[in-house]
Formats: sequence, structure tokens, C-alpha cells
Amino acid sequence: MKKCRILFLFLLLISVGVSAQGRKTLVVEMRDGSSASFMLVQKPTITFTGTLMSVVSASSSLEIERTDVKQYYFETVTTSVEEVVEEAQAVVSGNAVSISGLPANADVTVYAGNGVQVLSEKAVDGCCKISLDTLPNALYIVNYNKTSIKILKK
Repeated sequence: MKKCRILFLFLLLISVGVSAQGRKTLVVEMRDGSSASFMLVQKPTITFTGTLMSVVSASSSLEIERTDVKQYYFETVTTSVEEVVEEAQAVVSGNAVSISGLPANADVTVYAGNGVQVLSEKAVDGCCKISLDTLPNALYIVNYNKTSIKILKK
């Protein structure tokens, strides 16, 4: 039994490394609260022989009494963010639209309600400010970074 506990501790240390990689795993939870994880890319094999459950993979193995197993299941542990997408934000103040958080040289285009382009600007340092002062009172659509907002100039 002591050998089994040492093996569990070793497998727990391995499972921390597996979680950090964000891989799909087989998790075996024991009734004593401990657990063991096996990466599915290593193709673990589960066998039941008599009263024993065995899990064998390329880098580790587990043999435990079936009555000591609480449950086993598959999971994907994601512990990192691969890409952070910052969204641009638009603020309308009076007859001006200020947009921040844009990619470099992003196009900001203003369309009239009938779909005709009336203004176009390029973002400088991720920001763009467009004045609607020269345009008549109407509904306008401001398009930037695959986003559109409607503005009613009164």
C-alpha cells in the first residue's frame, strides 16, 4: 500500500505538469482524495483484472484496488490564454466620434443611412477622431475593425 501511495504522489507531480500544458487527460480520482492524470496523447490503457484497475501509458502507470477508485473521467485543462483580443471602444461626444484601441492604420469609415460613404480616416497610434460637424443632420453608420455603430446627428 505504501508503494501505491508513493506512485500516487509521483503521478500527482506529473499531473501538475500535464495541466500546465493544457492537454486532454484521463483523471482517476481515489476515495482518499488524491488523483492521478494521464495525457491522452500518450494513449493510456485501462484494464480491469479481478479487483484491480490498471492504467498504463508511455511515461507512467497506476495499479489500484477498484474499491479505492472514486471515479475516472476525461478532461481538458486550459491554463493559459493563447491570444488576447482587445476590442476598440467608441465614444460619441457632441458631433464627434473618438475610437481607441484600434490596430495600427485601421480604417474608420462613415456611411450615410443610404449606404453612401461620406467620410474615411486612418487610425493613428490606435486612435481616430471623426467630426460630423460638416455633415447634415441624419443617421450615420461608423464602421471600424469589423464593428459598426449607428449615430443619429440632430
